[in-house]
Amino acid sequence: MTHDTTSPGTYRDVSDLRTQYFCEYRYYLEQRHGNEPSRAAARGSALHQHPLAVHDMTAPNGPLLILIIVVAIVAAILWIMW
Repeated sequence: MTHDTTSPGTYRDVSDLRTQYFCEYRYYLEQRHGNEPSRAAARGSALHQHPLAVHDMTAPNGPLLILIIVVAIVAAILWIMW
């Protein structure tokens, strides 16, 4: 079986795989232990209750990106004036 790795969407996002892992582990725990509370079951339930918009990848990197740009501009100005 061959996989097409040239087209976009062939590889899954890490957060999607993490969500799938927690959901499958939660399902396994429910089969094995019934409705006893566990950390993985609580995490799986929390993942199911949050909308997909919560997992926006650009929001946490915004301030860091601005900081890197400001440092690069200041470094360029100091390099030119030196």
